[in-house]
Amino acid sequence: MQKHAPEAVDLAKETEATKKAYGLDDKKTADFGTRLLLARRLVEAGVPVVTHCGSGPRPGQFTGPEIVEAVLRRHPALAIVIAHMGSTEYAPHLDLAARYTNVRLDTTMAFTDFTEARSPYPKELLPRLADLGDKILLGTDFPNIPYPYAHQIEALARLDLGDDWLRAVLYHNGAALLGID
Repeated sequence: MQKHAPEAVDLAKETEATKKAYGLDDKKTADFGTRLLLARRLVEAGVPVVTHCGSGPRPGQFTGPEIVEAVLRRHPALAIVIAHMGSTEYAPHLDLAARYTNVRLDTTMAFTDFTEARSPYPKELLPRLADLGDKILLGTDFPNIPYPYAHQIEALARLDLGDDWLRAVLYHNGAALLGID
């Protein structure tokens, strides 16, 4: 998978007809068209994509679950990992993981004291988190996090979703995604 990533993002070999079909020749559509074309190429190469698409801590032009779903509607097989559990739109990102086979959520900063103080994960979503356990991956921005690394693990454990869930999140789900399990 890793060996295919560089060629998957090289659009130089695309035909002019393909670039035009994706709207790369028009300033109004070039950004979104480039994202769609890259998504298609990544799907074809089997490369998972990690994206920061949640609107927390600040929303932007290309954040929010609607943007991700627009790409997924065109490329439903895209393997995508939504960082930070999609903070702050937790429920809509869980919906995407439930709806699309290859959508996963990573736990970077989620559930930690730091994030819970700013954008807490709704307790009523914990059953859905448990149900989607095979789509949740350990995520970390270590060493660029405002707490000790071990706190991320402690935060996941205190969700009390069971040893099997925790083991899957900490190892098995990521290993399966990368084909090393």
